[in-house]
Amino acid sequence: HIKGMSLEMGSPFLPCRTRSGLLVAKAHSLRMWLKDSPFCLDLERGLVPAFKEITERLGVIGPKKFSRLAMLSDERRDKVITTDIEGRKEKLEKNEEKRWACEDGEGQ
Repeated sequence: HIKGMSLEMGSPFLPCRTRSGLLVAKAHSLRMWLKDSPFCLDLERGLVPAFKEITERLGVIGPKKFSRLAMLSDERRDKVITTDIEGRKEKLEKNEEKRWACEDGEGQ
């Protein structure tokens, strides 16, 4: 049903005989189709700045974590990222303390 609707909209997706549910598209056709899409404008306004902020502050993260962060408001995303960074620092400090404790214990 989705494939039929997307073809009616001038979609670049090719009919696929597999039952996996995957939609197949040629990269150039998909780019051109998305370029003219109003959804693409929304991506440029919202997702691109979010992507830049997330990757600058957290580096490379998994797709699930990224999608959760990208869907948050700017203010909420800032709080979550800050909390994540603080949590990482605390975890590093605890691991460092454990390492020193182990090394001290071995020397005795």
